[in-house]
This record gives sequence, C-alpha cells and structure tokens, in this order.
Amino acid sequence: MKFTVTGHLGAVQRSLSTRTRVGRPMRVLAAVRTFDAAPEELWDALTAPERIQVWLGPTSGDLRVGGRFDIEDNASGDIVTCDKPRLIGVTWEFDGDISWVHATLTPSGDGTGLTVEHTAAIPPEFWEQYGPGATGIGWEMALLAIAEYLAAPDAPPLDPADP
Repeated sequence: MKFTVTGHLGAVQRSLSTRTRVGRPMRVLAAVRTFDAAPEELWDALTAPERIQVWLGPTSGDLRVGGRFDIEDNASGDIVTCDKPRLIGVTWEFDGDISWVHATLTPSGDGTGLTVEHTAAIPPEFWEQYGPGATGIGWEMALLAIAEYLAAPDAPPLDPADP
C-alpha cells in the first residue's frame, strides 16, 4: 500500500488527559499508531542513532539507561527506562523545561503498535493559546516522519533547509 499523509493522520489515535506528577498538574498527550513493521524493526528505527537522524535529526550521547541524549536543534534528556524491544522512557528537556516521554511497542498482527505518551506541565497561558498543540504538534510531526521513513527506509534524509 502506498504511503499517504492523510492515511497516516487517520491511522493515529490521539488522547489527552491530566495527571499529577512531582506534585504538579500535568497534561498527558498520547498518540498511538500501528506500523507495518516487526517490533525489532520499529525498535531499531526508534533507537539507532544512524536511523534516528533520518526521521528526527542528528542524535548523539550515551544511548543507554543512565545516559544522556541530545537531538541537534531539538531536545536532550536522560534515558530513564529501556526494555528492548518494548519500552523506552526518557526525560525531555527543551527550552529550559523538563517533561517525560514513554514509547511503548506492542506486537499487533503483522505489525507493531507504538504508543507515545508525553507528560508535561503546561503553563495555563500557553495552554489557553495553543491547547493540545502545546504538546502535540511535535509528536504529530515525529510520527509522520517515522511512518514516511518506514515506508521508504532507503530514501535520503530530508533537508529542513530545502523546501
């Protein structure tokens, strides 16, 4: 089946909830998408630096539990949990704020379900201005990029400077 953006967008299930973490109210964005890839293939696409750079950007660091990662011109953080090929949990440090991201992989028929949960304290004025986009737009773009990459893994990396 040919990859289409509208097909991808329709394949993502999204939810938003609230919870308390470290004594503060948090917004939790969850995005779920099933990919036509085995768990090990999706895991590798999500964790191998040479593959991450194709769909997210150049990534460096000590990519193991207790290590730190840095995504060029994006976020950095600590790798908190890693249970290959099922779960990875990281802190997500961006623009002086720290939040938490968990990615869970679940076998689903011939493919793999990916659930990304991003838990963040969103200032009320930011929430009033952007709503769910305050946490969600970046993950929408990341899931789209992963889907495009898995559909054509040999395609050259996109150059953000080349419209």
